[in-house]
Amino acid sequence: MEDNIKWTIVKVLLWRILAFIISICSAYFIVNDLKSALRIGFIDNLIKIIVHYIFERTWIYWRKNKSTENHESDDEIPDS
Repeated sequence: MEDNIKWTIVKVLLWRILAFIISICSAYFIVNDLKSALRIGFIDNLIKIIVHYIFERTWIYWRKNKSTENHESDDEIPDS
């Protein structure tokens, strides 16, 4: 599949929906208050969406640059 920003966003958002549900359930179990659990879940997941997106894009950037470096070094002829 072609790697692009839209696919990264979709992937991150789908994962975060599941994680949001888990966060709310966990928070509710601890605080026993739905309103507080929703707040905790929202803040937790907002932070994680942003960090996950940055991580994904950094990973892709790093892989592309690493691949370019490997190809450039393959072209070099060592001195004999």
